[in-house]
Amino acid sequence: MRTILFLLSALFNVTVLAESLTMMSWNVYFDDISGKTRYENIIKSIIETDPDILCLQEVTNQFINQLTNNPQLKKYTFSNTQGRKNYRNITLSKIKPIQSGIIKLSSNMNREAPFIKIQFEHKSLSIINLHLDSMPNDTALRIKQLKQVLKYTKNEKPLLLCGDMNFGNDDYENTFINATFKDTAKADTTKTYNVDRNQLARKTKFIFEKSRRLDRILIKGNIISSNYHVLILPYSDHYPIISTLSLP
Repeated sequence: MRTILFLLSALFNVTVLAESLTMMSWNVYFDDISGKTRYENIIKSIIETDPDILCLQEVTNQFINQLTNNPQLKKYTFSNTQGRKNYRNITLSKIKPIQSGIIKLSSNMNREAPFIKIQFEHKSLSIINLHLDSMPNDTALRIKQLKQVLKYTKNEKPLLLCGDMNFGNDDYENTFINATFKDTAKADTTKTYNVDRNQLARKTKFIFEKSRRLDRILIKGNIISSNYHVLILPYSDHYPIISTLSLP
């Protein structure tokens, strides 16, 4: 929800932008069978949270249909909803993107990184929706994917990366990330993939996998972040994360 106002005037077709926007990221788990009950709860949670920008990962075609047909989500522009993949990353934005596309990644899982660019507070903001490869021994591949994203976006500032990074606080990938980006979580180490508290995470975890903070909202350039928090919701194997952003 915008910190100040987000007003859409049907009469004059004018958008009044706020001083800050709310960013939300959520890996919603691609299982359509359990989704028969989970998906409606996820949609209700999105509506209640009312983010300005929403990055979703592992979205199946069935769930895309439910999202795009929900009348309360018509205020969003949907990006990356078409294709033959079993699941994908999609981005929802209250601000209509001025540019969108897909960054091709080296991947064993056919992963891609869709992006949008919006105009906010008279400045452009690029948003990359990431879901890095997830096998425990994929450290080198994840770093390669991050390098590909950085190469593609080297001239983009401010820049925001959000999504399921598939590495935790103590993993080597942080060394690479911390050299370029700031983590909006700051000192918050709340686990977003919690095998101790989340029944779905226990179901999908690898053998011996521990609870980790896999999901991130990362920023580069002149962006101020605040109010980061993790929503403890049981509707996916990941918990959603939220942060408020402003461009001074």
